[in-house]
Amino acid sequence: KLLGVQLKGTRMSNMLTTTMRAIHSDTNRLSRDLPRCPALPARIPLKALRPTSKSTSRGTQSTAHRVSCAQTSDSAKSVSRRDMLQKSSLAMSFSIAAAMELSLPEMALAFENPANLGNGFQRYYGRATSASSYGGYGGTETEEDAFKYYFDVPSNWKSEIVTKQEKGYQGVDARFSRPEKGLQAFLVTFPGYTKLKEDKTDILDDLAIADATLQDTLAYADEFTVIEEKNDEGQLFVKYDVIGESTSLLVNLTTYGGRLYVFFVKIKGSTFDREMVEKIRNSFENVKKTPQELAAEIASLRGAY
Repeated sequence: KLLGVQLKGTRMSNMLTTTMRAIHSDTNRLSRDLPRCPALPARIPLKALRPTSKSTSRGTQSTAHRVSCAQTSDSAKSVSRRDMLQKSSLAMSFSIAAAMELSLPEMALAFENPANLGNGFQRYYGRATSASSYGGYGGTETEEDAFKYYFDVPSNWKSEIVTKQEKGYQGVDARFSRPEKGLQAFLVTFPGYTKLKEDKTDILDDLAIADATLQDTLAYADEFTVIEEKNDEGQLFVKYDVIGESTSLLVNLTTYGGRLYVFFVKIKGSTFDREMVEKIRNSFENVKKTPQELAAEIASLRGAY
């Protein structure tokens, strides 16, 4: 992948070089052609084409206007310069656009996102951007600390567009699903959290205030369990199993860097492949590495399968 980025950078440089050479060639051609008397250009000022009249002994006689070589040369010079400037400007625009396309976003990343892990799963890296940066990445594409979290979903799951309203009111940052199976995974995040409440059951109730569907799922749940775990670094994760007849949820939440992160795996019904769903739920982690370190990690994971 890194080699691919280098090749794309080389391609961008070659494209700009080729464009500049073409512009230089057009300039040289124009300088050679202008001194000559070229063919009548496609457009000549109307004034130049207006017939002239002169008085003779037989009355007024019209004569066709003759365009001099100098006039033709001046017109050709104007047209040629205009055409050359238009072509040069267009070529430069295409080159710059192509360069931008090549440089973003892959020039900022050392791997694809979501990344294929080679074991039937793909890993998505999220930035936890605010609603004000909707449609972009909040200006953090090339920062080493741009990624804030990741989670894994099966390779045949598709990403879904998160609306600005969902991001602003419900805090949804990313979502993947397999609609035909009634499966969905999404990440909700809010700033301003340094630690979790003592009563962990209240956390989901707070989130349900802005989500009527979550309210119903909690209200009609047949099973509600809470498990607290800490990782090797001492970071606390709270995991919920909310099982209901129509909808079930497996949830994983934590705080990190002053933000609350809540990862939901939503299932239609109460019967499902629990091992797979728990694997998805437990895959959520906060990112504490640079993109270069992540690329090396992904390469290592692929080599393990």
